[in-house]
Amino acid sequence: MTPIELKLVKELGYERIECACGMAVLPKDPTPEITDTVKKLAIEEGAKFSIIDTSVHPEVIKKYNIRELPAVIIGKNTYMIEEKILRSAIRKEKA
Repeated sequence: MTPIELKLVKELGYERIECACGMAVLPKDPTPEITDTVKKLAIEEGAKFSIIDTSVHPEVIKKYNIRELPAVIIGKNTYMIEEKILRSAIRKEKA
């Protein structure tokens, strides 16, 4: 049985910083509290967690018919970030 995966879909920001090698570009999460909430939920439910950055992968929005960001993909379905709904969806996928 393959583990369930929660894919958080949102747009990350980027920050340019000067470093010893010149200029580095680092991802910057504009809403870390949302990321932490979904990640914590995934861990509690025994699921994998990943983030899909829509600025790098804009095709995900069309592929999953996402109307509002951020969103969570579980299996082939998309959900709003609401703890009860996500827990229910995870348990449904496990069954």
